[in-house]
Amino acid sequence: MFDLCAIGELVWLIILDIDSFPVSGETTLINKVKRLIGNDAAIVSVMASRMNLRTQLISNPISQKDGQILINFLNENGVDCSFIDTQFPYTPTTYCLREIEGQRTWLSELHSFPTEKIYSNNLKSNFFYIDLYEELIEDRLKLISYLLQNSNKKLFLNLSCGELNYKLSQVKNVENIKFIQLGLELDIEEALHYAENLYQQTFIQVIIITLAHQGSLALIKGKDVFISQCKKQVDQKGLIGAGATFSAAFIFAIQQGASYQKANQFAVDKATDFCLLKHNLLLI
Repeated sequence: MFDLCAIGELVWLIILDIDSFPVSGETTLINKVKRLIGNDAAIVSVMASRMNLRTQLISNPISQKDGQILINFLNENGVDCSFIDTQFPYTPTTYCLREIEGQRTWLSELHSFPTEKIYSNNLKSNFFYIDLYEELIEDRLKLISYLLQNSNKKLFLNLSCGELNYKLSQVKNVENIKFIQLGLELDIEEALHYAENLYQQTFIQVIIITLAHQGSLALIKGKDVFISQCKKQVDQKGLIGAGATFSAAFIFAIQQGASYQKANQFAVDKATDFCLLKHNLLLI
């Protein structure tokens, strides 16, 4: 039995650092290229496993030829990859163009993975982290409905920060979703107002909003609001992996019996520590 089953894409994540975004027709130089494991579900599986949760990654097929390094990295970090087919012709790649101020733009190559294989397998976990990307939302909604047939299963949905209105419109009326996490570029008061309005039109029980260097807030439907702030100054902007580290830490704390307030602060602290590392743990 796994403590956590993370569902999402396994890709090469290529970070291209530039001074500023070029305008149409302009050429810009790339200052640095970094190669990481991606996307969020894969990162969550690594970080959760490093916190000693027994973790499985459910993901798309990849190529053994150019993707075995990813499987090896996951295995070295204790992640179970037995679901992942390595006989695909190639491994998908996501490119991130990141300017010096931390603004990012993405070019993603995403593959839906065989949901039939998920349905035919008895997934050995009661806690599921799921990436909800707009490109694959129909497949994910079917999967969510399937998992919620079992009332014992807890779902943690990562809506990230893109196309939020669309994604929220697709999940807000789905009953029994335990957690959603989304990222906003708002101050705490604005984020609180946003979440309170969202609560009035959704069945979701716990809404978590990450606010970059400000910390995060967690709202529990009909009960409390918990605001957790970073205890250390974080100067880095646009760092890949901080949000996924938050997710993994929050899930870990909840599974250890922590209150929502303590889980939220623990997750903020872990994400802050990740941002302050001299060497990114996700580099390959």
